[in-house]
Amino acid sequence: MGIAAIATETESKDERFEQVALAHMNSLYRLALSMSRNENDAQDLVQDTYLRAYKFFDKFKEGTNCKAWLFRILRNTFINTINHDRTRPQVIHLSQMKDEEEKLSSDANPEDLVFGDLFDDDMIPISVRNETVVTDLCVCPCAPLQR
Repeated sequence: MGIAAIATETESKDERFEQVALAHMNSLYRLALSMSRNENDAQDLVQDTYLRAYKFFDKFKEGTNCKAWLFRILRNTFINTINHDRTRPQVIHLSQMKDEEEKLSSDANPEDLVFGDLFDDDMIPISVRNETVVTDLCVCPCAPLQR
């Protein structure tokens, strides 16, 4: 096969792809936006969909529903992206690491570091707090105090 034949075949593939697939760009974007709920992610998703569709356009059967084929590619791409994001390590910014390091290196009580404001004084009624303190100080069994 000569260079001219390859160029003509590529041009016809490009023209067919433009006619058949690019007509559904708005529909694909709306679906991608509803799935990702983010404009930038939706644009990336549509771009990845068209890249894959162009790559495998020779597998597309003429006369079948191109829109459904593109939607399937978009859905699979979205699912693959989600699965990839789950397995990717979490990225922590340097500023967050410094904050955590400062917390751990301080002379703070370890219980305060772990529990923080979990047991805020306003959350627990005074009667329950007093019973808890008395029970802990007297080393009583865990049963509630008799009144």
